[in-house]
Amino acid sequence: MFITTNPVPVKRALEFVGVDTGPLRLPLVDLTEQEAQKIKEVLFSMGLGS
Repeated sequence: MFITTNPVPVKRALEFVGVDTGPLRLPLVDLTEQEAQKIKEVLFSMGLGS
């Protein structure tokens, strides 16, 4: 969860498992595609991804 500035990775991880977290507010910016993929891989390895 420390791949980039919090709470961005936490919000994205929650979205990946089906929790609506709403949009990010400035000055936060969304994850890169590589960062998002890494979170998906970790969730999948924990049995939380699909």
